[in-house]
Amino acid sequence: MDKLESYLESLEEVLSTSLEIPGSIKESVHQLWIDITRYGPPQLQMPSLPGVLGDFEVPPPPPPPPPPTTLQRLHWEWNWKVGAGVAGVGTGLLVGYTLYTRPRRPKTQAQQKQSSNLKQVVIILGADHPLTTPFIRSLLASESQYVIICTVPSPTHVAQVESLSPTGWIRALVLDPAKPDTIPIFLRSLSSTLSRKFPLSTKGDVYASGRDNTIQTVISFLSLPLPAPQPAPLECLDFQEAYLLHLISAHVTPLTVIQNLLPLLRSPINANHGKNKNRNIIVCLPSTSQAGIPFTSCSAMPVAATSLGLNILRREIQSAALTGKMEGMKGIRVVTLDVGSFELGSGGKSSGEEGVLGEMNAWTASEKLTYGPAFAGLLGSGRGRRPSNPDVFVRRVMCIVEGQGSWFGIGERFSVGAGALTYRLASHLPTSVLDVLLAIPHWLVGIRNRLLPSQPFVLPSPPSLSTSVPNQRRRQEDEEDDEGASSSEEVSSNYSGDVSSGVEAEEGVESSWVSLKDHEGERK
Repeated sequence: MDKLESYLESLEEVLSTSLEIPGSIKESVHQLWIDITRYGPPQLQMPSLPGVLGDFEVPPPPPPPPPPTTLQRLHWEWNWKVGAGVAGVGTGLLVGYTLYTRPRRPKTQAQQKQSSNLKQVVIILGADHPLTTPFIRSLLASESQYVIICTVPSPTHVAQVESLSPTGWIRALVLDPAKPDTIPIFLRSLSSTLSRKFPLSTKGDVYASGRDNTIQTVISFLSLPLPAPQPAPLECLDFQEAYLLHLISAHVTPLTVIQNLLPLLRSPINANHGKNKNRNIIVCLPSTSQAGIPFTSCSAMPVAATSLGLNILRREIQSAALTGKMEGMKGIRVVTLDVGSFELGSGGKSSGEEGVLGEMNAWTASEKLTYGPAFAGLLGSGRGRRPSNPDVFVRRVMCIVEGQGSWFGIGERFSVGAGALTYRLASHLPTSVLDVLLAIPHWLVGIRNRLLPSQPFVLPSPPSLSTSVPNQRRRQEDEEDDEGASSSEEVSSNYSGDVSSGVEAEEGVESSWVSLKDHEGERK
């Protein structure tokens, strides 16, 4: 018992020392009541007992619906957009159809008279070119009833061109591109022709209208001369005659005519009559002259100058239309047409060794020795390009004249005909790459000439010194006789003395050359 009592006492001491007894039970109860009123009674975490309540058990709430996916949301918006678009397009078509089918007010008598008098004029420079004949026939077959004014180099071509329209819708005027003096005469004739009534078969006073016809298109074929200039190296080119004549015909004359026609194109009559229609300036250039092919300097240099001049003219017209107040400058379009190879029916190029050698007769012996193998190998061999049908050219030009087709991404320069696009793409290559590509045919010709047992091009043998000196002496003697017959005795005697001294000197050279041979024979 004593041990049990001691154990209980020790237990009480342990409990009293380990557990703190609250100072006031009343305060503890009050704090408990405050906690219950603030936070509520404590929830006992007891395990759920499903099925105990039976029918009185409340089912759990259903899960919330998932949010709509992106595809479903876009599908709902697409239906609304499609519906709104269809409604808008349908309303626009309905309004347009109503306006189109609405009976129009008939034109007044003055408007009908003005529309019957004013006609669109197409001016063709260089109507003697073979491509102009199908183009003129296409203009005559058009529903617009164009008035065609052509230029021919001589009066003999007038009847031939005007015969294409028996009703009188064509007027041919004389303009020689090689003679710039005929330009003022052509301009006066053109001014008189624009004030006439068309067709020319109209009876009565042909100048009674008092109004001019409107110029719709000016197209130049003067830069496509037939026959084309003969290919030759730049060293052999005759700048004083052949090149100057071609430069005037293909560059100076067409740009001069266009320069004088610009005031007519921007006149108020053209601006008011064709307000929504473009007035075109079309210049046809040979496509082979763009890439700078060897031996084509005579035809390539005027083409390069003309092309640059047209680009400057186009930009000047655009700047004037944007900054100026002249309505006539708006709508003028400058178009460059690169023309390739077409089936013209006649005038084929000469090929073969005889044709090449015939063109080289005017060259000197040094020029033949330098450029002869390359010139003969390039022009005397190879196959020609298959030409295109002229109908392709007619369709393209008619699209420009009538304002059809899309201009986006094409610009103001077109390529038509066989090889035209190839030369145009080649002209945009870097110079180093283009030089390598153009040198490949000559490189192949050089390899061929090295492998052949005999050269295909026979170079002329240079004259020997022993034969050239007597020939030169005979020529000087002939000149001496001619000068002696045409001049006085004193001048003749002095001149013959000078020539005789020259002959003696030449004889001395000849004798010294012969003696040298003799000495060489003696040594042998």
